[in-house]
Amino acid sequence: MECASVQRMLVVHPTRIYLSLSFILGVLALNTNTSFGSIVLLLATMRLFVLTAHNRLHGVAKLALSGAILAVAATLSNATTTLDATPGSHYSTLLSLFGLSFFESSVIVIALYADARLCRARSKSGPTYFIFPAVWSFILFFVPSVSALGYLGTWNPIVGIDAYSWLRPIAGPPSIDFVTGAWAVVLSEFVGAWIMDPEEADSCNLISVSDSEDTSGDKRIRRSSSPIVIGTMLCMLVIPSFFQDTLPRPLFGEDVEALRVACAMPTRTSPHLRLSFADMLLETQRLVPHAKVVLWPEGAVKFNTQQEL
Repeated sequence: MECASVQRMLVVHPTRIYLSLSFILGVLALNTNTSFGSIVLLLATMRLFVLTAHNRLHGVAKLALSGAILAVAATLSNATTTLDATPGSHYSTLLSLFGLSFFESSVIVIALYADARLCRARSKSGPTYFIFPAVWSFILFFVPSVSALGYLGTWNPIVGIDAYSWLRPIAGPPSIDFVTGAWAVVLSEFVGAWIMDPEEADSCNLISVSDSEDTSGDKRIRRSSSPIVIGTMLCMLVIPSFFQDTLPRPLFGEDVEALRVACAMPTRTSPHLRLSFADMLLETQRLVPHAKVVLWPEGAVKFNTQQEL
């Protein structure tokens, strides 16, 4: 009975529940330490919401609201990091962060909307489920190149991808994003099948299908077996990670050359004393005989006028 009530709430009040979950998952996921599992949960939640809302009353407004909520979540999650890295007015910094986050969230919502429309126009066959992962990996490859934040606040998983890390040297970072999108599709399909019975799916528009689509028992079995097959394939992709050598290379050896690195950190005579370019240059000259690479801390030297350059 309790499961039935939860299912009914998700069908009757999808906007409130899905957007609330999206905001909570967005705050937890969209930070500088993004985990694979949190991104999959967030994507699956958003995909279920878009599949549910895009064909209902005020669907476009609800999708725009979801993009704004995701932008607010990303802004809150990255506010501290962004404010520490950028000087100036906090209000303008947060406003810029929200604007860039809203741009990225809007692109992601549009991709989910396109996936929902394509799923409605075509039969739910195996290749259809790979549309969103392909679009998703392309977006995460394209957006950081045009965004001023780069990969800050993006949806690229950083933690928890060890099982698929062997794909990166072969197919590049988009391969990890493709796997992430594929897992989100599989999870959303299983949750969507649990939320409502097959007989209620068309009337409630959880997974939109065309009127001409065959809804016989054999057809539903073929559609429902595709996520199982894709999930099995994703699990099989984990197998090579068990044979991958994850141990670090030895520090000393015939094929290992040591690289001496130092960090220029001049001593301050007073905690309120501001280091100048001359101080950093003097410390660098002292470290040059001992290291091949000398690193300067981020924001160590600031130039306020043209004459100081």
